[in-house]
Amino acid sequence: MKYLYIIFCVLFSCFSFSQDYNNNWVLANSKISFDTNPATSSAISNANKYGFASVSDPSGNLLFYTDGVKVYDKTFGMMQNGYLTYGINLFDERRVQPVIIVPHPGNDKQYYVFVSDVQDTLCGSCSSLTQYSYFIVDFQDPTYPNGKVIEPSTGSSLFTNTGYFGPLTLVKNASNDGYFVILHTNPSQTSGGGLHSYKIDSNGINLTPILTNLPNNINYYNFSDARDFRSNTKAIMRFGMNNTKFGELLITNSFHQGPNTNTNLSSFFTMDFNNVTGTFSNFQMIQSNSSSAYKDFEFSNDSEKVYFVNNNVFVKDLANLSLPDRKLAANNSPSAFPSALHVQRDKNNDIIVSNKNSNILYKLDNVNSYNASSIITNYLSLNSALTDHYLPQFIPSLSDSCLSDVVLTTNVNSGSEFVQSSNYITAKNAINSSAIAIYHANERVILANGFHAKSGAIFKAYIEGCTGVFQSKNSDQKDETNNVRNDINDLVKLYPNPNNGNFVIEIGDHNFKNGTIEVFDSHGKIIYQNNYLSKEMNISLENIEKGVYFVKLISNDGNIVFDQKFIKH
Repeated sequence: MKYLYIIFCVLFSCFSFSQDYNNNWVLANSKISFDTNPATSSAISNANKYGFASVSDPSGNLLFYTDGVKVYDKTFGMMQNGYLTYGINLFDERRVQPVIIVPHPGNDKQYYVFVSDVQDTLCGSCSSLTQYSYFIVDFQDPTYPNGKVIEPSTGSSLFTNTGYFGPLTLVKNASNDGYFVILHTNPSQTSGGGLHSYKIDSNGINLTPILTNLPNNINYYNFSDARDFRSNTKAIMRFGMNNTKFGELLITNSFHQGPNTNTNLSSFFTMDFNNVTGTFSNFQMIQSNSSSAYKDFEFSNDSEKVYFVNNNVFVKDLANLSLPDRKLAANNSPSAFPSALHVQRDKNNDIIVSNKNSNILYKLDNVNSYNASSIITNYLSLNSALTDHYLPQFIPSLSDSCLSDVVLTTNVNSGSEFVQSSNYITAKNAINSSAIAIYHANERVILANGFHAKSGAIFKAYIEGCTGVFQSKNSDQKDETNNVRNDINDLVKLYPNPNNGNFVIEIGDHNFKNGTIEVFDSHGKIIYQNNYLSKEMNISLENIEKGVYFVKLISNDGNIVFDQKFIKH
Protein backbone atom coordinates (compact mmCIF):
# COMPACT_ATOMS: atom_id res chain seq x y z
CA MET A 1 0.00 0.00 0.00
CA LYS A 2 2.92 2.34 0.63
CA TYR A 3 4.05 1.88 -2.96
CA LEU A 4 0.63 2.84 -4.22
CA TYR A 5 0.52 5.89 -1.98
CA ILE A 6 3.84 7.15 -3.33
CA ILE A 7 2.59 6.74 -6.87
CA PHE A 8 -0.53 8.68 -5.96
CA CYS A 9 1.46 11.56 -4.53
CA VAL A 10 3.57 11.85 -7.65
CA LEU A 11 0.51 11.84 -9.86
CA PHE A 12 -1.34 14.39 -7.79
CA SER A 13 1.58 16.79 -7.53
CA CYS A 14 2.03 16.60 -11.29
CA PHE A 15 -1.63 17.27 -11.89
CA SER A 16 -2.01 20.16 -9.49
CA PHE A 17 1.22 21.96 -10.35
CA SER A 18 0.75 21.65 -14.08
CA GLN A 19 -2.57 23.44 -13.96
CA ASP A 20 -1.76 26.44 -11.79
CA TYR A 21 -0.53 28.98 -14.36
CA ASN A 22 -4.01 29.10 -15.92
CA ASN A 23 -6.04 28.96 -12.72
CA ASN A 24 -7.50 32.49 -13.01
CA TRP A 25 -8.77 34.85 -15.67
CA VAL A 26 -9.65 38.52 -15.12
CA LEU A 27 -12.39 39.64 -17.51
CA ALA A 28 -13.42 43.23 -16.79
CA ASN A 29 -15.43 43.11 -13.51
CA SER A 30 -15.10 39.34 -13.07
CA LYS A 31 -12.37 37.05 -11.81
CA ILE A 32 -12.81 33.51 -13.11
CA SER A 33 -11.36 30.79 -10.90
CA PHE A 34 -10.81 27.26 -12.26
CA ASP A 35 -10.23 25.63 -8.86
CA THR A 36 -13.39 23.66 -9.53
CA ASN A 37 -15.03 22.34 -12.66
CA PRO A 38 -17.26 24.09 -13.60
CA ALA A 39 -15.38 27.28 -12.80
CA THR A 40 -16.64 30.03 -10.51
CA SER A 41 -16.94 33.78 -11.05
CA SER A 42 -16.49 36.49 -8.43
CA ALA A 43 -16.90 40.27 -8.67
CA ILE A 44 -13.91 42.60 -8.42
CA SER A 45 -14.06 46.31 -7.70
CA ASN A 46 -11.60 47.61 -10.31
CA ALA A 47 -13.80 47.72 -13.38
CA ASN A 48 -12.71 47.24 -16.98
CA LYS A 49 -9.11 46.31 -16.28
CA TYR A 50 -9.31 43.44 -18.73
CA GLY A 51 -6.72 40.66 -18.75
CA PHE A 52 -5.60 39.66 -22.25
CA ALA A 53 -3.04 37.55 -20.34
CA SER A 54 -2.95 36.32 -16.75
CA VAL A 55 -0.87 33.98 -14.64
CA SER A 56 -1.33 32.27 -11.27
CA ASP A 57 1.20 31.18 -8.67
CA PRO A 58 2.00 27.50 -7.85
CA SER A 59 -0.80 27.49 -5.25
CA GLY A 60 -3.36 28.52 -7.85
CA ASN A 61 -3.79 32.12 -6.66
CA LEU A 62 -3.85 35.02 -9.11
CA LEU A 63 -0.32 36.45 -9.43
CA PHE A 64 -0.71 39.23 -12.03
CA TYR A 65 -2.43 40.05 -15.30
CA THR A 66 -2.13 42.57 -18.13
CA ASP A 67 -3.94 44.09 -21.07
CA GLY A 68 -0.66 44.75 -22.88
CA VAL A 69 -0.70 48.41 -21.84
CA LYS A 70 -0.55 48.09 -18.05
CA VAL A 71 0.39 45.28 -15.67
CA TYR A 72 -1.92 44.71 -12.69
CA ASP A 73 -0.95 42.78 -9.56
CA LYS A 74 -3.02 40.31 -7.55
CA THR A 75 -4.81 43.16 -5.73
CA PHE A 76 -6.09 44.44 -9.12
CA GLY A 77 -3.97 47.59 -8.79
CA MET A 78 -1.27 48.64 -11.25
CA MET A 79 2.09 47.01 -10.53
CA GLN A 80 5.21 49.04 -9.79
CA ASN A 81 6.57 50.31 -13.16
CA GLY A 82 3.55 48.62 -14.69
CA TYR A 83 2.74 51.18 -17.39
CA LEU A 84 4.08 49.49 -20.55
CA THR A 85 2.66 51.35 -23.50
CA TYR A 86 4.62 53.79 -25.57
CA GLY A 87 2.36 53.94 -28.62
CA ILE A 88 -0.90 55.85 -28.98
CA ASN A 89 -3.13 52.76 -29.32
CA LEU A 90 -6.00 54.63 -30.95
CA PHE A 91 -7.85 51.55 -32.09
CA ASP A 92 -8.22 49.09 -29.26
CA GLU A 93 -10.55 46.83 -31.24
CA ARG A 94 -7.59 45.94 -33.47
CA ARG A 95 -5.65 44.38 -30.60
CA VAL A 96 -5.58 40.65 -31.38
CA GLN A 97 -3.28 38.47 -29.26
CA PRO A 98 -1.43 41.64 -28.17
CA VAL A 99 0.30 40.17 -25.11
CA ILE A 100 1.47 36.87 -23.64
CA ILE A 101 3.02 35.92 -20.31
CA VAL A 102 5.90 33.39 -20.35
CA PRO A 103 7.34 31.95 -17.09
CA HIS A 104 11.14 32.18 -16.94
CA PRO A 105 12.35 28.53 -17.14
CA GLY A 106 15.43 29.30 -15.04
CA ASN A 107 13.91 31.60 -12.41
CA ASP A 108 10.55 30.88 -10.79
CA LYS A 109 10.45 34.48 -9.50
CA GLN A 110 10.46 36.08 -12.93
CA TYR A 111 8.06 36.20 -15.87
CA TYR A 112 8.42 37.60 -19.37
CA VAL A 113 5.66 39.80 -20.78
CA PHE A 114 5.72 40.01 -24.58
CA VAL A 115 3.73 42.84 -26.17
CA SER A 116 2.83 43.84 -29.72
CA ASP A 117 2.07 47.56 -29.55
CA VAL A 118 0.48 49.44 -32.44
CA GLN A 119 1.78 52.98 -32.84
CA ASP A 120 -0.67 55.07 -34.86
CA THR A 121 -0.06 58.67 -35.76
CA LEU A 122 -2.30 61.55 -36.74
CA CYS A 123 -0.22 62.08 -39.87
CA GLY A 124 -2.55 61.39 -42.79
CA SER A 125 0.19 60.01 -45.05
CA CYS A 126 2.09 58.10 -42.38
CA SER A 127 1.97 54.35 -41.85
CA SER A 128 1.34 52.85 -38.46
CA LEU A 129 3.95 50.60 -36.84
CA THR A 130 3.72 47.54 -34.66
CA GLN A 131 6.56 47.12 -32.19
CA TYR A 132 7.21 43.68 -30.66
CA SER A 133 8.84 44.11 -27.23
CA TYR A 134 9.32 42.21 -24.00
CA PHE A 135 9.42 43.19 -20.33
CA ILE A 136 10.37 41.28 -17.18
CA VAL A 137 8.13 41.06 -14.12
CA ASP A 138 10.17 40.28 -11.01
CA PHE A 139 9.14 39.01 -7.55
CA GLN A 140 12.56 38.94 -5.88
CA ASP A 141 12.54 42.42 -4.34
CA PRO A 142 11.03 42.27 -0.81
CA THR A 143 10.12 45.96 -1.16
CA TYR A 144 7.59 44.97 -3.84
CA PRO A 145 6.09 41.62 -2.76
CA ASN A 146 3.38 42.01 -5.40
CA GLY A 147 5.99 42.29 -8.13
CA LYS A 148 7.49 45.03 -10.25
CA VAL A 149 8.46 45.49 -13.88
CA ILE A 150 12.26 45.71 -13.98
CA GLU A 151 12.76 46.43 -17.69
CA PRO A 152 12.57 50.05 -18.89
CA SER A 153 9.13 51.41 -19.68
CA THR A 154 9.89 51.12 -23.40
CA GLY A 155 10.82 47.45 -23.02
CA SER A 156 13.40 45.54 -25.01
CA SER A 157 12.67 45.49 -28.73
CA LEU A 158 12.37 42.27 -30.72
CA PHE A 159 11.00 43.36 -34.10
CA THR A 160 9.04 46.12 -35.86
CA ASN A 161 6.29 45.63 -38.46
CA THR A 162 5.01 48.30 -40.82
CA GLY A 163 1.25 48.55 -40.45
CA TYR A 164 -0.76 46.72 -37.85
CA PHE A 165 -0.10 43.01 -37.80
CA GLY A 166 0.91 41.84 -34.36
CA PRO A 167 -0.17 38.36 -33.23
CA LEU A 168 1.83 36.66 -30.46
CA THR A 169 1.65 33.13 -29.11
CA LEU A 170 3.81 30.61 -27.26
CA VAL A 171 4.47 26.87 -27.17
CA LYS A 172 6.71 24.70 -25.03
CA ASN A 173 9.66 22.81 -26.50
CA ALA A 174 10.06 19.07 -26.96
CA SER A 175 12.41 18.58 -24.02
CA ASN A 176 9.87 20.18 -21.67
CA ASP A 177 12.37 22.67 -20.26
CA GLY A 178 11.60 25.86 -22.17
CA TYR A 179 9.41 27.70 -24.65
CA PHE A 180 9.25 29.21 -28.10
CA VAL A 181 7.59 32.61 -28.54
CA ILE A 182 6.12 33.00 -32.02
CA LEU A 183 5.44 36.20 -33.96
CA HIS A 184 4.41 36.71 -37.58
CA THR A 185 6.20 39.37 -39.59
CA ASN A 186 4.12 41.58 -41.87
CA PRO A 187 2.85 39.80 -45.01
CA SER A 188 2.07 41.58 -48.28
CA GLN A 189 0.48 40.80 -51.63
CA THR A 190 3.69 39.20 -52.84
CA SER A 191 5.02 37.63 -49.64
CA GLY A 192 3.51 35.65 -46.83
CA GLY A 193 5.94 37.17 -44.37
CA GLY A 194 7.66 34.91 -41.90
CA LEU A 195 7.15 33.13 -38.62
CA HIS A 196 9.79 34.07 -36.03
CA SER A 197 10.52 31.57 -33.24
CA TYR A 198 12.35 32.97 -30.23
CA LYS A 199 13.81 30.31 -27.97
CA ILE A 200 13.51 30.76 -24.20
CA ASP A 201 15.30 28.42 -21.81
CA SER A 202 16.93 28.60 -18.38
CA ASN A 203 19.53 31.02 -19.80
CA GLY A 204 16.89 33.50 -20.94
CA ILE A 205 15.83 34.68 -24.41
CA ASN A 206 17.82 33.98 -27.54
CA LEU A 207 17.28 37.22 -29.47
CA THR A 208 18.25 35.62 -32.78
CA PRO A 209 14.98 34.22 -34.13
CA ILE A 210 14.52 31.02 -36.10
CA LEU A 211 12.81 32.20 -39.31
CA THR A 212 10.39 30.21 -41.46
CA ASN A 213 9.29 32.04 -44.61
CA LEU A 214 5.70 31.56 -45.68
CA PRO A 215 4.39 31.22 -49.24
CA ASN A 216 2.73 34.25 -50.83
CA ASN A 217 -0.70 32.63 -51.11
CA ILE A 218 -1.95 33.11 -47.57
CA ASN A 219 -4.44 35.67 -48.91
CA TYR A 220 -3.38 38.63 -46.83
CA TYR A 221 -5.21 41.68 -48.17
CA ASN A 222 -2.69 44.50 -48.56
CA PHE A 223 -4.22 47.96 -48.15
CA SER A 224 -2.37 50.53 -50.20
CA ASP A 225 -4.00 53.55 -48.54
CA ALA A 226 -2.24 54.03 -45.19
CA ARG A 227 -4.67 56.82 -44.32
CA ASP A 228 -7.60 54.43 -44.21
CA PHE A 229 -7.32 53.72 -40.48
CA ARG A 230 -10.47 51.62 -40.51
CA SER A 231 -8.96 49.04 -42.86
CA ASN A 232 -6.97 46.28 -41.28
CA THR A 233 -6.08 42.63 -41.35
CA LYS A 234 -5.67 40.61 -38.18
CA ALA A 235 -4.22 37.21 -37.45
CA ILE A 236 -4.72 34.68 -34.66
CA MET A 237 -2.16 31.92 -34.02
CA ARG A 238 -2.66 28.81 -31.90
CA PHE A 239 -1.06 25.44 -31.22
CA GLY A 240 -2.78 22.12 -30.62
CA MET A 241 -2.34 20.34 -27.31
CA ASN A 242 0.43 18.18 -28.81
CA ASN A 243 2.59 21.35 -29.23
CA THR A 244 3.36 20.44 -32.87
CA LYS A 245 0.14 21.35 -34.72
CA PHE A 246 0.05 25.05 -35.64
CA GLY A 247 -2.86 27.01 -37.07
CA GLU A 248 -3.33 30.61 -38.12
CA LEU A 249 -6.55 32.44 -38.94
CA LEU A 250 -6.21 35.54 -41.13
CA ILE A 251 -9.10 38.00 -40.89
CA THR A 252 -9.61 40.83 -43.37
CA ASN A 253 -12.05 43.54 -42.35
CA SER A 254 -12.26 46.20 -45.02
CA PHE A 255 -14.22 49.46 -44.96
CA HIS A 256 -13.89 51.50 -48.13
CA GLN A 257 -14.58 55.19 -47.99
CA GLY A 258 -17.13 56.60 -50.41
CA PRO A 259 -19.94 54.11 -50.98
CA ASN A 260 -20.28 51.99 -47.84
CA THR A 261 -18.84 48.69 -48.98
CA ASN A 262 -17.71 46.03 -46.54
CA THR A 263 -15.52 43.07 -47.47
CA ASN A 264 -15.16 40.54 -44.66
CA LEU A 265 -13.02 37.52 -45.40
CA SER A 266 -11.03 34.96 -43.44
CA SER A 267 -8.47 32.31 -44.38
CA PHE A 268 -7.10 29.47 -42.28
CA PHE A 269 -3.94 27.43 -42.73
CA THR A 270 -2.05 24.83 -40.71
CA MET A 271 1.62 23.88 -40.42
CA ASP A 272 3.67 21.32 -38.56
CA PHE A 273 5.94 22.76 -35.86
CA ASN A 274 9.23 21.15 -34.91
CA ASN A 275 9.44 21.94 -31.20
CA VAL A 276 13.08 20.89 -31.13
CA THR A 277 14.40 23.25 -33.82
CA GLY A 278 11.66 25.93 -33.77
CA THR A 279 10.94 25.59 -37.49
CA PHE A 280 7.64 25.22 -39.36
CA SER A 281 6.88 23.00 -42.37
CA ASN A 282 4.09 21.40 -44.39
CA PHE A 283 2.05 24.53 -45.15
CA GLN A 284 -1.58 23.62 -45.91
CA MET A 285 -4.27 26.14 -46.76
CA ILE A 286 -7.45 24.71 -45.22
CA GLN A 287 -9.85 27.47 -46.21
CA SER A 288 -9.13 30.38 -48.51
CA ASN A 289 -11.14 33.62 -48.38
CA SER A 290 -14.03 32.07 -46.51
CA SER A 291 -17.18 34.14 -46.81
CA SER A 292 -17.99 33.17 -43.22
CA ALA A 293 -15.42 35.71 -41.95
CA TYR A 294 -14.51 33.73 -38.83
CA LYS A 295 -13.21 35.77 -35.88
CA ASP A 296 -11.40 33.18 -33.75
CA PHE A 297 -10.55 29.48 -33.56
CA GLU A 298 -9.32 26.70 -31.27
CA PHE A 299 -8.13 23.13 -31.85
CA SER A 300 -9.89 20.10 -30.37
CA ASN A 301 -8.05 18.03 -27.76
CA ASP A 302 -6.85 15.57 -30.40
CA SER A 303 -5.84 18.44 -32.75
CA GLU A 304 -7.88 16.84 -35.54
CA LYS A 305 -10.83 19.27 -35.39
CA VAL A 306 -10.84 23.04 -35.40
CA TYR A 307 -13.63 25.22 -33.99
CA PHE A 308 -14.37 28.60 -35.59
CA VAL A 309 -16.58 31.32 -34.14
CA ASN A 310 -18.43 34.25 -35.63
CA ASN A 311 -21.82 34.68 -33.95
CA ASN A 312 -22.18 30.91 -34.34
CA VAL A 313 -19.75 28.05 -33.66
CA PHE A 314 -18.57 25.82 -36.52
CA VAL A 315 -16.42 22.69 -36.52
CA LYS A 316 -14.04 21.67 -39.31
CA ASP A 317 -12.69 18.10 -39.59
CA LEU A 318 -9.00 18.38 -40.51
CA ALA A 319 -8.84 14.64 -41.18
CA ASN A 320 -11.61 14.90 -43.79
CA LEU A 321 -11.50 18.28 -45.49
CA SER A 322 -14.25 17.31 -47.91
CA LEU A 323 -16.77 17.60 -45.10
CA PRO A 324 -18.41 21.04 -44.83
CA ASP A 325 -18.05 23.22 -41.75
CA ARG A 326 -20.80 22.05 -39.40
CA LYS A 327 -22.73 24.57 -37.32
CA LEU A 328 -23.02 23.40 -33.72
CA ALA A 329 -26.30 23.15 -31.90
CA ALA A 330 -26.74 24.84 -28.54
CA ASN A 331 -27.84 22.51 -25.72
CA ASN A 332 -28.45 19.85 -28.41
CA SER A 333 -31.21 21.97 -29.96
CA PRO A 334 -30.71 22.47 -33.73
CA SER A 335 -32.79 25.64 -33.68
CA ALA A 336 -30.93 27.39 -30.85
CA PHE A 337 -27.63 29.11 -31.59
CA PRO A 338 -25.63 31.51 -29.43
CA SER A 339 -24.00 34.79 -30.34
CA ALA A 340 -20.45 33.45 -30.10
CA LEU A 341 -17.59 35.90 -29.95
CA HIS A 342 -14.20 34.38 -29.02
CA VAL A 343 -12.86 31.00 -27.97
CA GLN A 344 -10.01 29.76 -25.76
CA ARG A 345 -8.86 26.60 -23.96
CA ASP A 346 -9.00 26.83 -20.16
CA LYS A 347 -7.04 25.18 -17.36
CA ASN A 348 -9.13 21.99 -17.54
CA ASN A 349 -8.59 21.74 -21.32
CA ASP A 350 -12.23 22.69 -21.88
CA ILE A 351 -12.92 25.03 -24.79
CA ILE A 352 -14.66 28.18 -23.52
CA VAL A 353 -16.64 30.53 -25.77
CA SER A 354 -17.44 34.14 -24.88
CA ASN A 355 -20.89 35.48 -25.71
CA LYS A 356 -21.22 38.77 -27.57
CA ASN A 357 -22.51 41.60 -25.36
CA SER A 358 -23.48 39.14 -22.64
CA ASN A 359 -22.26 38.03 -19.23
CA ILE A 360 -22.44 34.32 -20.09
CA LEU A 361 -19.57 31.99 -21.00
CA TYR A 362 -20.31 28.88 -23.04
CA LYS A 363 -18.44 25.58 -23.13
CA LEU A 364 -18.03 23.16 -26.01
CA ASP A 365 -18.94 19.55 -25.34
CA ASN A 366 -17.55 16.37 -26.94
CA VAL A 367 -14.96 18.39 -28.86
CA ASN A 368 -13.16 15.44 -30.49
CA SER A 369 -16.28 14.53 -32.45
CA TYR A 370 -17.20 16.24 -35.71
CA ASN A 371 -20.79 14.95 -35.59
CA ALA A 372 -21.56 14.99 -31.86
CA SER A 373 -19.90 18.18 -30.56
CA SER A 374 -22.29 20.80 -29.21
CA ILE A 375 -22.50 23.97 -27.10
CA ILE A 376 -23.41 24.17 -23.42
CA THR A 377 -24.81 27.69 -23.18
CA ASN A 378 -25.38 27.96 -19.43
CA TYR A 379 -21.82 27.17 -18.35
CA LEU A 380 -20.89 30.27 -16.30
CA SER A 381 -22.38 33.68 -15.50
CA LEU A 382 -20.05 36.67 -15.13
CA ASN A 383 -20.50 39.91 -13.24
CA SER A 384 -20.46 42.07 -16.35
CA ALA A 385 -20.94 41.74 -20.08
CA LEU A 386 -17.96 41.12 -22.35
CA THR A 387 -17.32 43.24 -25.41
CA ASP A 388 -15.08 42.36 -28.35
CA HIS A 389 -12.11 41.19 -26.27
CA TYR A 390 -10.13 37.98 -26.67
CA LEU A 391 -9.77 35.51 -23.80
CA PRO A 392 -6.38 34.99 -22.08
CA GLN A 393 -4.04 32.64 -23.93
CA PHE A 394 -3.16 29.30 -22.35
CA ILE A 395 0.31 29.08 -20.74
CA PRO A 396 1.82 25.59 -21.13
CA SER A 397 3.40 24.32 -17.95
CA LEU A 398 6.79 22.66 -18.14
CA SER A 399 5.38 19.99 -15.81
CA ASP A 400 2.10 19.34 -17.57
CA SER A 401 3.43 16.38 -19.53
CA CYS A 402 2.09 14.21 -16.70
CA LEU A 403 -1.37 13.89 -18.23
CA SER A 404 -3.69 11.02 -17.49
CA ASP A 405 -4.91 9.60 -20.80
CA VAL A 406 -3.22 10.81 -23.98
CA VAL A 407 -4.40 10.07 -27.54
CA LEU A 408 -1.86 10.81 -30.29
CA THR A 409 -3.17 11.32 -33.83
CA THR A 410 -0.79 13.89 -35.35
CA ASN A 411 2.06 12.41 -37.37
CA VAL A 412 5.65 13.12 -36.36
CA ASN A 413 7.04 14.32 -39.69
CA SER A 414 10.43 15.52 -38.46
CA GLY A 415 12.36 16.24 -35.29
CA SER A 416 11.39 14.61 -32.01
CA GLU A 417 8.24 14.00 -30.02
CA PHE A 418 8.41 13.06 -26.33
CA VAL A 419 5.17 12.08 -24.58
CA GLN A 420 4.55 10.68 -21.12
CA SER A 421 1.38 9.86 -19.24
CA SER A 422 0.37 8.94 -15.72
CA ASN A 423 -2.01 6.34 -17.12
CA TYR A 424 -2.43 5.39 -20.80
CA ILE A 425 -0.96 6.56 -24.11
CA THR A 426 -2.93 5.56 -27.22
CA ALA A 427 -0.87 6.10 -30.39
CA LYS A 428 -2.74 6.30 -33.72
CA ASN A 429 -0.13 8.34 -35.57
CA ALA A 430 2.78 7.72 -37.93
CA ILE A 431 6.44 8.30 -37.15
CA ASN A 432 8.13 9.28 -40.41
CA SER A 433 11.64 8.33 -41.49
CA SER A 434 14.40 10.18 -39.58
CA ALA A 435 11.89 11.35 -36.93
CA ILE A 436 12.16 10.35 -33.27
CA ALA A 437 9.32 9.44 -30.90
CA ILE A 438 9.67 8.25 -27.33
CA TYR A 439 6.50 7.44 -25.36
CA HIS A 440 6.26 6.15 -21.83
CA ALA A 441 3.23 5.69 -19.62
CA ASN A 442 2.66 4.59 -16.06
CA GLU A 443 0.25 1.82 -17.09
CA ARG A 444 0.16 1.10 -20.82
CA VAL A 445 1.23 2.34 -24.21
CA ILE A 446 -1.41 1.28 -26.73
CA LEU A 447 -0.40 1.02 -30.39
CA ALA A 448 -3.83 1.33 -31.99
CA ASN A 449 -5.05 1.06 -35.55
CA GLY A 450 -3.29 3.69 -37.65
CA PHE A 451 0.03 3.65 -35.79
CA HIS A 452 3.07 3.19 -38.01
CA ALA A 453 6.76 3.69 -37.21
CA LYS A 454 8.22 3.93 -40.72
CA SER A 455 11.58 2.56 -41.81
CA GLY A 456 14.35 4.84 -40.58
CA ALA A 457 12.34 6.22 -37.67
CA ILE A 458 13.44 5.86 -34.06
CA PHE A 459 10.56 4.79 -31.85
CA LYS A 460 10.62 3.63 -28.23
CA ALA A 461 7.68 2.83 -25.95
CA TYR A 462 8.01 1.61 -22.40
CA ILE A 463 6.43 1.68 -18.95
CA GLU A 464 7.63 4.39 -16.60
CA GLY A 465 6.05 7.13 -14.54
CA CYS A 466 6.13 10.84 -15.33
CA THR A 467 9.85 11.27 -14.82
CA GLY A 468 10.37 13.89 -17.51
CA VAL A 469 13.37 11.88 -18.72
CA PHE A 470 13.05 10.60 -22.30
CA GLN A 471 15.69 8.09 -23.32
CA SER A 472 15.88 4.61 -24.80
CA LYS A 473 15.72 1.73 -22.39
CA ASN A 474 19.02 -0.09 -21.88
CA SER A 475 19.19 -3.86 -22.09
CA ASP A 476 19.76 -4.18 -18.34
CA GLN A 477 16.65 -2.19 -17.45
CA LYS A 478 13.39 -3.83 -16.52
CA ASP A 479 11.50 -5.11 -19.54
CA GLU A 480 7.84 -4.25 -19.28
CA THR A 481 6.86 -4.55 -22.93
CA ASN A 482 4.02 -6.85 -21.97
CA ASN A 483 2.16 -3.68 -21.00
CA VAL A 484 2.46 -2.22 -24.50
CA ARG A 485 -0.90 -3.26 -25.90
CA ASN A 486 -2.46 -3.22 -29.34
CA ASP A 487 -6.12 -2.81 -28.43
CA ILE A 488 -8.32 -0.45 -26.42
CA ASN A 489 -11.28 -2.74 -25.78
CA ASP A 490 -10.41 -3.35 -22.17
CA LEU A 491 -10.37 0.22 -20.89
CA VAL A 492 -12.26 0.81 -17.70
CA LYS A 493 -14.80 3.64 -17.74
CA LEU A 494 -15.81 6.01 -14.93
CA TYR A 495 -18.93 8.10 -15.52
CA PRO A 496 -20.31 10.67 -15.12
CA ASN A 497 -17.31 12.88 -14.50
CA PRO A 498 -17.67 15.46 -12.93
CA ASN A 499 -20.37 14.06 -10.65
CA ASN A 500 -22.19 14.68 -7.36
CA GLY A 501 -20.46 11.78 -5.62
CA ASN A 502 -22.53 9.12 -7.34
CA PHE A 503 -20.76 7.46 -10.26
CA VAL A 504 -20.41 4.19 -12.12
CA ILE A 505 -17.27 2.14 -12.81
CA GLU A 506 -17.67 -0.16 -15.79
CA ILE A 507 -15.09 -2.88 -16.44
CA GLY A 508 -14.86 -4.05 -20.03
CA ASP A 509 -12.09 -6.63 -19.64
CA HIS A 510 -13.28 -10.03 -18.42
CA ASN A 511 -9.75 -10.84 -17.24
CA PHE A 512 -10.24 -8.48 -14.30
CA LYS A 513 -11.84 -11.16 -12.16
CA ASN A 514 -11.82 -9.40 -8.82
CA GLY A 515 -9.79 -7.09 -6.67
CA THR A 516 -10.00 -3.88 -4.67
CA ILE A 517 -11.37 -0.43 -5.45
CA GLU A 518 -9.87 2.49 -3.53
CA VAL A 519 -10.74 6.21 -3.59
CA PHE A 520 -8.19 8.81 -2.40
CA ASP A 521 -8.74 12.43 -1.47
CA SER A 522 -6.36 15.26 -2.43
CA HIS A 523 -4.08 14.46 0.53
CA GLY A 524 -3.60 10.81 -0.39
CA LYS A 525 -5.97 9.53 2.31
CA ILE A 526 -8.13 6.54 1.43
CA ILE A 527 -11.76 7.58 1.91
CA TYR A 528 -13.36 4.50 0.37
CA GLN A 529 -12.25 0.89 -0.02
CA ASN A 530 -14.18 -2.16 -1.15
CA ASN A 531 -13.91 -5.30 -3.24
CA TYR A 532 -15.13 -5.29 -6.83
CA LEU A 533 -16.78 -8.47 -8.02
CA SER A 534 -18.82 -7.38 -11.04
CA LYS A 535 -18.35 -5.63 -14.37
CA GLU A 536 -20.41 -2.60 -13.29
CA MET A 537 -20.33 -0.95 -9.89
CA ASN A 538 -22.37 1.96 -8.57
CA ILE A 539 -20.38 4.03 -6.06
CA SER A 540 -22.14 6.46 -3.73
CA LEU A 541 -20.00 9.13 -2.00
CA GLU A 542 -22.52 11.96 -1.72
CA ASN A 543 -21.15 13.20 1.62
CA ILE A 544 -17.61 13.94 0.46
CA GLU A 545 -16.57 17.57 -0.05
CA LYS A 546 -16.28 19.18 -3.48
CA GLY A 547 -12.91 18.72 -5.13
CA VAL A 548 -10.61 16.33 -7.00
CA TYR A 549 -10.42 12.63 -6.06
CA PHE A 550 -8.61 9.59 -7.44
CA VAL A 551 -9.91 6.08 -8.03
CA LYS A 552 -7.71 2.97 -8.31
CA LEU A 553 -8.68 -0.58 -9.19
CA ILE A 554 -6.10 -3.08 -7.94
CA SER A 555 -6.22 -6.70 -9.07
CA ASN A 556 -5.56 -9.59 -6.71
CA ASP A 557 -2.03 -9.96 -8.08
CA GLY A 558 -1.27 -6.37 -7.02
CA ASN A 559 -1.37 -4.68 -10.44
CA ILE A 560 -3.11 -1.33 -10.79
CA VAL A 561 -5.56 -1.91 -13.65
CA PHE A 562 -7.26 1.48 -13.48
CA ASP A 563 -6.20 4.88 -12.15
CA GLN A 564 -8.27 8.01 -12.83
CA LYS A 565 -9.28 11.26 -11.20
CA PHE A 566 -12.83 12.52 -10.88
CA ILE A 567 -14.32 15.80 -9.73
CA LYS A 568 -17.07 16.11 -7.11
CA HIS A 569 -19.05 19.28 -7.90
